Amino acid sequence: MVSPQTAGEAWRRFALEMAGILAIVGGILAIALLLAPGGATLMPKGRMDYLWIILGAGMVLPLAFGYEIWLLGKRLAAFRRGEVFVDDDEIAPADAPAPSRRKWRETPAQARRRRAFWREMALITVVWLFCTGLFGWVAVDQWLEGKPVGTFGPILLGLVILYPVIVYLSVYLKNQKDRGL
Repeated sequence: MVSPQTAGEAWRRFALEMAGILAIVGGILAIALLLAPGGATLMPKGRMDYLWIILGAGMVLPLAFGYEIWLLGKRLAAFRRGEVFVDDDEIAPADAPAPSRRKWRETPAQARRRRAFWREMALITVVWLFCTGLFGWVAVDQWLEGKPVGTFGPILLGLVILYPVIVYLSVYLKNQKDRGL
């Protein structure tokens, strides 16, 4: 990644990384609740499970938030001095390769594949949203009633994991066909 070159880019990067951290922690919490022994319920017997989850989040979140806030502060201070702060996993803007000047022309076959790809992705997304919403509704309804989520929790987890995998494979296969491989 190229390090941000302006304060606005630094704030956007900070917001994206914080959203990523919160999404990961939320996913871990959802997985822990869905796969808890005996099913996740709101009954008092599961208080220790929730306590461990809260303690884990209480240790990880401040560290991640602290690092991101420190990094944002370093970037903004460097911008005030007229410099660019480059983190360990980034490269300086001057070291980034120049964009290609070669024009890319889409062939008719690639255009057909692109249109078919978006039709497929729209259909897959609609079906996935319906199924995930249905299983999520049943799982949350059982969970709020104090019953274990049973088989609906793992099915919901599988559906949540399956969509990014399908998107990645679809994009990868389309790109391979566009390259002629």
